[in-house]
Amino acid sequence: MKKKLLTLLLVLVMVCGCLAGCGGKDGDEGQGGSGGKGGVTELTLWCSYDEASTTVLEGLVEKFNEEYKDQYHMSVENTGTVTTYRTKLLSLKKSDYPSVFFGVSNAMAEYADASYVVPIQQYVDEDSDKWTEDWYDNVKAAYSDQDGNLVGGVMGLSTKGYMVNVTALEAAGYTVADITSFEKIAEISQAAVDKGVVKYGYCIGDGNDIYDMLIYQGVDIFDGGNGYTGDITKCMYTEGDTKASLKKLIGLQADLFKSGAAYKNTGGTSACMSLWVNEQALFWTCTNSFVYEFSDLDLNFEWAFVPFTGVDENAKYKGCALTEGTGMFIANSEDEAQMQGGYEFIKFMSRTDMQVEWCTYRGYVPYTKEAAASEEWVTYQNEFYPSAGLLMDMMQNTPSDLRFPNSELMAQVLSSNANIKSIIMTEPDSNIDELIQNAADSINESIEIQNLRGN
Repeated sequence: MKKKLLTLLLVLVMVCGCLAGCGGKDGDEGQGGSGGKGGVTELTLWCSYDEASTTVLEGLVEKFNEEYKDQYHMSVENTGTVTTYRTKLLSLKKSDYPSVFFGVSNAMAEYADASYVVPIQQYVDEDSDKWTEDWYDNVKAAYSDQDGNLVGGVMGLSTKGYMVNVTALEAAGYTVADITSFEKIAEISQAAVDKGVVKYGYCIGDGNDIYDMLIYQGVDIFDGGNGYTGDITKCMYTEGDTKASLKKLIGLQADLFKSGAAYKNTGGTSACMSLWVNEQALFWTCTNSFVYEFSDLDLNFEWAFVPFTGVDENAKYKGCALTEGTGMFIANSEDEAQMQGGYEFIKFMSRTDMQVEWCTYRGYVPYTKEAAASEEWVTYQNEFYPSAGLLMDMMQNTPSDLRFPNSELMAQVLSSNANIKSIIMTEPDSNIDELIQNAADSINESIEIQNLRGN
């Protein structure tokens, strides 16, 4: 009898086990909508920062996890660059998407139309807490589509330009107020080298500098009004004012390499940091977010950050600064819990305390009025980073028509620009007309392919 009872109990245990194992999500109260435990949704952030910045970011993420411990848990994955993320998301299954990924504001046209992005505007509209109302208008415009709908949030607000050794600048006979065009930068760079103030006047950028300076100049990169008034069918590099401006810009850069006044930068933006910190370079091409590279160092000189300019004194947009930076975007995983969690994370990171902690580490500037007026930020700006205030004013006073092209081909343009840079660094006597034509041909090929696809 005992043997029969034992057998019956074993059968019941097996049956119950099978029922529990086949229950799926409905039968497992310990699983969240995205594989979490205890009803907690697991989230993933694709981060593109270096190791040091990622470590600081992880500290901010832990604060989110603590505050939302009953709902969400965010993990950080440092898996590539903002460019590789766009490529990866086009090939991955939606189930393999992150919850949030980093991107750049100058690719907003692509994110706005991408199937892998869920614009945050729909979440903002459903949120009774109107948290985006305190954003500066220029920031809203930079992170929105053509119709004014927010596509993504802001991880850090920046613009591209130059870290300037102001002490060396003044020793060469100039002031920050003299930095009004790239033509003037070339003049100052050469003068500083000729006078023995620095070894190098100018550290070239990565192709973004060409892109941005043409925009400040007020010339079109594409037809169709840069994609705002018509379809894009060709690159304007070989035509009219665009060609004249581009040729002048490349010629100025080439001359600096010929004379030895420019540093042959083959190692990326950070490669010039040591030259600048050690007072061997006057202009270091980067973004204001590179302040973190030297914030803990006791520099022996006065410094300032100055945004890019136009090519020459005839530039349309003088005294302005493009609103750029690193954005956060919700990936369209079709998992509602994950996407809502991604939104909550973006919203959390916009809080004044989170912004200020990140900005005062990294060198970004605040994008809400409350954060900009906070005591901690104002103290940091006044004591360490005075040029940040002027940068913010320049961003906020920028006219609405100073904007990046409405095109999904930013990566192709930057690749062509980077090729020009590589050639003039090593072969500054190269035929500039040919360089421009080759760049235009490459970009036009990408335009043709995109139009054939119907994008």
